[in-house]
Amino acid sequence: MSILHKFIQKIPQLVHSIRLNNNSMIVIGSLVFLLGIALFIIWLYRMIVTQFEELQRVQGLLQKIHLTDQLDHNLTVILELIQGIIEAPYYAFYIGDIHGEKYTLRVTTHPFDDFDGVGPAYSGIALPKRETYLPPLVVDRPSTTELVELVTSGEVPLILIRFDECMAFIRVGPVQQLRKKSQRQLQKLSGQISHLIDDLIHIETERERAQIAVRADESIRKIAGVATDKRAALTLIVSAFTGLSGSLGGVIIDFANEDRPLIYGTDLTVKVTKYLQEDHSSIQILEKLLDGREYRLVTRSDMEFYSLPSYILEQGCGAIVVTHIQPNGLLLIMYGEGFDAQTFLDGGPIQIKLLVDQLSNIQLQESSRDQLSKIYSQILWNTADVLDGFQTYTVAYSDMMTRYSLAIGKKLHLSDEQLTDLALAAHLSNIGTIGISSELIVKSGKYTDFEYETMQLHSEIGAAMIQIATGNDRTASYVLYHHERMDGQGYPVGLKGKDIPIGARILHVVQFFLAKIDGRPWRDPVSFDVALDALQLVAGKQLDPEVVQALIEWFEERGRDPAVKNQSLGRCYEMCCTPRVICETCPVFHVDTIHCWEVGDNRCKSHGRSCSTCFVRTEYLSRETRLTAFHSP
Repeated sequence: MSILHKFIQKIPQLVHSIRLNNNSMIVIGSLVFLLGIALFIIWLYRMIVTQFEELQRVQGLLQKIHLTDQLDHNLTVILELIQGIIEAPYYAFYIGDIHGEKYTLRVTTHPFDDFDGVGPAYSGIALPKRETYLPPLVVDRPSTTELVELVTSGEVPLILIRFDECMAFIRVGPVQQLRKKSQRQLQKLSGQISHLIDDLIHIETERERAQIAVRADESIRKIAGVATDKRAALTLIVSAFTGLSGSLGGVIIDFANEDRPLIYGTDLTVKVTKYLQEDHSSIQILEKLLDGREYRLVTRSDMEFYSLPSYILEQGCGAIVVTHIQPNGLLLIMYGEGFDAQTFLDGGPIQIKLLVDQLSNIQLQESSRDQLSKIYSQILWNTADVLDGFQTYTVAYSDMMTRYSLAIGKKLHLSDEQLTDLALAAHLSNIGTIGISSELIVKSGKYTDFEYETMQLHSEIGAAMIQIATGNDRTASYVLYHHERMDGQGYPVGLKGKDIPIGARILHVVQFFLAKIDGRPWRDPVSFDVALDALQLVAGKQLDPEVVQALIEWFEERGRDPAVKNQSLGRCYEMCCTPRVICETCPVFHVDTIHCWEVGDNRCKSHGRSCSTCFVRTEYLSRETRLTAFHSP
């Protein structure tokens, strides 16, 4: 009982103790609650500040972006915004093509100019020097659907940023990791600016379409005179030649008028042309440089160079070429200060010779009214030959187009009238390129959508030239539609199957074949067998299978001719239509007892060919291999 009594006596103390402890717990709980509120307020404040900073950043972006600016400028501004979120050596903006399968590098920035692939200056993101990264020009469509994630290009880790509303993405890198915070910021930004990027691309597309329409109109108006005016034709031809050959420009001096020579030049030589018109003594200096010779190259290493008029030297001139044009004229071509005589001598004289020959042909045309259509057709024909001679790998292209198109046309039993129109269309199939930028014609990389659509104009421009010059609707239609496809995916209007004129279908097959067997500075031609296989592979989709088969059968029939046993199907001047000016200097021109590729100092390079890949040789080897296999036991 005593123990129970003692416990009862201590009850008040326990209660008082519990009250004190309870008050402490309340105080502690209150403090914890207040601390939680404070932390929440701090977190909320930081979140508001962060969002405010992000909002300011986006608003700053919007202030820098102007819809009237070029797309590249606006995309660069967006890349600068990305740089504020994550540091990297390179930022690359890719835009998808019209099919959305390939993406082309549109803008790239590398803010760390001293980047050499090593060092801690990028918060640990830089990789070892061996993994220094250069963004590729063209990439495939990303397979991922994530807005932001870490991907690899080869062995190089990159951050990929996609945009849901448009065919565009950004690559950032190289990086070693993608932090969660940076990923969230980039994801949020992607959603915020996706519509903006889509609008920017759409506006640029519409602007480019308008530019294409204007360029088409200007080109057609420009070439309208070319088709019917010798002077306009000569001027445009020289302009195109100087643009493609990298010279400063050219001037034609025509002495047809005995009282006063006619002098006209390219856009880049307006000043020189003007002074020559006023200073005939300078013309005498140019004639004296020739001193009876057909052609003369004068460089800074020649004393005569410094006898040239000051207004020529003031143009930044490093060399000139002076040559005669028949029947009575001079051509002056000016080259810049960086002129390399050795490089020029490797192919320049042949190109200028081809140019002068065709300019002379145009000059010699008679101008009687009853022969105007024939004369204008001949001017266009000569103009096409001039364009072919501007680059070694296109020498005689138009003649080859004509030769193989007629071979197919005869196999398909076209009428004589159709064959005549086909021959002219084949020779003039690329005449419209004279109205297009020379930079695009010689471009070696992939075209942007704008450049591709601009290049497509050549068929419309060419058809307009033919229509203006000859009034021949059928020939014009062959040229207009020669890039249409059997599956309806071609241009300019998407004709399908037999709706495409037969002449246009023939031109398409021959162009495809020549594109395979002719080389380019950036790629070698394929062998004869591979070219035929490529034709058959796209027959029915891109090309007319009946036309493809006609070309193959023509080659097979030629190969069965006993006259070509143990021989090529023809000499270079026959199979490649190589111009006489090249053939006459070739040691195998008149030698029929030896293959041209067996002579080391032949002139193959003068018309853009190499014996190891030339289809004249690869066809022969293929045929000999098949015959050997056929006769083997």
